[in-house]
Amino acid sequence: MTSMIVDLLFGLILIGAFLFLGVLVMRGAGFAPSSVFGLAMAFPLGAGLLTWLLFLASWAGLPLTLFSTALVYLLAVGLLAAIPRWRNFGQPFMAMAPSIGRASWHALLLVGLALILVTAAFVSIGRAHGRWDAAAGWVVKGYGIFLEGDVQAGARWGAWGLAYPLNLHIQNGLFSLIGAEGLPASKLLFPFYFASILATVYVFWSRQRLAAAAIGVGLLLLATNPMLMLHATIGYANLPLAAYLVPGGLLAILAMRRNDRRFSLLSGIYLALAAWTRPEGIAYVLAIIGALLVMCLLLTRGLPDWRLLALQILPVIVLAASWFVFSWTSVEQSHLGKAMGGVWPSIQAGEYRLRELYLIPRLLAERAIEPATWGILFPAAALVLLFGLVKKARLWRFPDSLLLIVLAAAVSLVPVGLFYVRSFTRYTDFIPLLNRSFDRAFLPASILIVAMAFVVAFADESAADSPAGHAA
Repeated sequence: MTSMIVDLLFGLILIGAFLFLGVLVMRGAGFAPSSVFGLAMAFPLGAGLLTWLLFLASWAGLPLTLFSTALVYLLAVGLLAAIPRWRNFGQPFMAMAPSIGRASWHALLLVGLALILVTAAFVSIGRAHGRWDAAAGWVVKGYGIFLEGDVQAGARWGAWGLAYPLNLHIQNGLFSLIGAEGLPASKLLFPFYFASILATVYVFWSRQRLAAAAIGVGLLLLATNPMLMLHATIGYANLPLAAYLVPGGLLAILAMRRNDRRFSLLSGIYLALAAWTRPEGIAYVLAIIGALLVMCLLLTRGLPDWRLLALQILPVIVLAASWFVFSWTSVEQSHLGKAMGGVWPSIQAGEYRLRELYLIPRLLAERAIEPATWGILFPAAALVLLFGLVKKARLWRFPDSLLLIVLAAAVSLVPVGLFYVRSFTRYTDFIPLLNRSFDRAFLPASILIVAMAFVVAFADESAADSPAGHAA
């Protein structure tokens, strides 16, 4: 029992270190996370930035030991704190609407969410890394990297070589490095990622001035969803990917609507870390940026300020390029890499795989109304969206709602496209693959669909994000 408590304490200290680094990143982008919700959003930033820095350090020849890891962390903290601009904390990130600014409301909401997340943490640790992908794909490789002290060890440990970015592997490995895996404390990562997603949606809805009741119902719909709860406990990388893509997309909308470089930079960092979490993350990122740029052209008949675009795109280029240069051979030989290479020759030969293309949305439609899989998330979101579309019949007059619909649609199409591509080389076991993996690939889209539906139905876009809403 004593060792379990020590493991838990060490694990929480490591998560606190991620959180602190993430707060410095947010402050550097011009925001002061002034509430529990703002702090929760900082967690993925700190975790992803640290693993990327450790990856670069190891690639450059630095052995990954407890001392060198602590040194990299302290250098990152010192650098972020030392740059004068980063000491200007900027405006508070939380822009609370007056109707949800009551202490009693916050207390009730926090207690309810805390109970759900503590339950998820308890279940997550109890399950340990008990599934094949979680153990062979993400954990064993992380352990091996720190056992050998070299990111190149990822090619020899676990499954799939170096075909996957190492964000989650290194995060898991850090818990073994500090001796907290007897519990295993690394399973705490996933409830924290879940908390970050809920916090992101809460903050965005707050900026859109949704009423307290709407926010409470929407968060309850997400927090109790069986698919999201499952992934808060099993240790797969799909939920962390969503924790980067959701804020990346939502902040991109705020950047575009406000012509605000702070939002653009923060969005770019989240999206870059999505590409550092799973290989298909780059497809989601390109879809998000591309869709919003097209909508910007349609709404304003011009592109955003080039500095706005640079701040969003440059972090993605830097992180994605560093990973692909390191692992291109492994990525090319992976299932997805082979599938990408097999599409065009198959199409040239007249094989269009239209049946497989039909099966993908059909499976989603069947699962969407299956309570054991997705609960009531999709039927509820559809009803809320329908209500909103009736209210906002002239949708072009509500740009936030329109942009969110496009964002949710773009992110929804990515897993459809990815599995269609996979069908060209996995035709013998495509249906088992689809049944096994499509739901989790749709996690980012499912969250954005709910976020979009509630904004369309309940946001006061005439006042949303106005200066009056910037009180902490």
